Amino acid sequence: MTQVKDISENYEFETTTEAVTVTLKPSQYDSARTEQFDLYLTKRQHFLPGKLQEASDRQLVVSYSKDALTTSLADNSFKKLGIYERLVLAQKAVFLEDYLGSPVAPLIAPANLFIQGDQLLAAHRGFMDAVSPYLMDEDQYFKEYRGLILYMINPDLPYEQLIEGAGTLKTQLSKKIQAAASFTELDNILHEEVARQEKRRQENNRLVSKKKYLSFKWGTIVLALVTLILAVTAGYLGFNKVPANQRVITAQTQYNAKDYDGVLDTLDKDKPENLPKGAQYIAAASSIQLDSLSHKQQRTLMNNVSQKSSENTLLYWIYLGRGDFKKSLNIAQNIGDNQYILHAYTKLYDSTKNDNQMNGAKKQKLLRQYNKAINKYLKTLGGKKDGTRKDS
Repeated sequence: MTQVKDISENYEFETTTEAVTVTLKPSQYDSARTEQFDLYLTKRQHFLPGKLQEASDRQLVVSYSKDALTTSLADNSFKKLGIYERLVLAQKAVFLEDYLGSPVAPLIAPANLFIQGDQLLAAHRGFMDAVSPYLMDEDQYFKEYRGLILYMINPDLPYEQLIEGAGTLKTQLSKKIQAAASFTELDNILHEEVARQEKRRQENNRLVSKKKYLSFKWGTIVLALVTLILAVTAGYLGFNKVPANQRVITAQTQYNAKDYDGVLDTLDKDKPENLPKGAQYIAAASSIQLDSLSHKQQRTLMNNVSQKSSENTLLYWIYLGRGDFKKSLNIAQNIGDNQYILHAYTKLYDSTKNDNQMNGAKKQKLLRQYNKAINKYLKTLGGKKDGTRKDS
């Protein structure tokens, strides 16, 4: 058991790869109202789903479901992230503001907030004056929220001290956040800092000279050769590839930082069907973000594709992002989605048209075949493009 503390209470937490179990003392809940609380434990936006394991006069035990890749802000995997990635996640904590004065009160503490794909979710939540954390005034709630943001920027400092501003803050950013007096002011500081960090990253990328690139390239080759020699010497076991779980964690970090190319590169060696659902989602979402779509089309797709989507839908976009358009077409035909089929045929047409190494006769035959299919599905869809086809 781990003791987790907010501004006024201590909670007993036990976190495993599959669940977060929270135990409350009798003083932290009203045993006569636990049935009402149970109604708020179903899966909902911003929260992990939970269920009551015990509701007695002795203790209240709640179990919240998660998977092995869903990790808390208290984990080392979060602490090892760069400042930019942590700032991007800090912006996602803005959902906590919506619960000020709400009957549902999320417990604001690093050990209770979990990274799941591109989302930040809370596990334990209180309910009015029946289950702790109880409703609190705006001043207390803001102190906890501000303390959380400070922790996300300074994860080596104790969250409990940061709530009351007792931590030793060294950076100007942390001092500005500590001085913030409202949610709006704090959110603006975060927004400006993320924009500044993003601009710095872009400038650094532009400043990489060809000479440095070549040095890096040859250094990488030398390192690869040394690694290969070590692998042969030490044996195949353990040196052949990075463990699949680590690649997924890396890809999740890249996705949070909007490095969509990096996500696809990191997961490129993994068979899409073998990836966990969360990893399939971030790979599919990255493919959508990198596709030749308008912002409006991407937004529409992103609103319809989620971790709840069918595996075939996610696999369709993953293979599309990998350039395996025939595989995507086969999946789309299995799904029976005419828009997806049309988009796959369009991709096949464009890739074939741009393939200067293909035999000429074969190329023209395929182009006629794909063009016929495109016209067929355009007609099936009422003569309207699906919003994903490019004019050829």
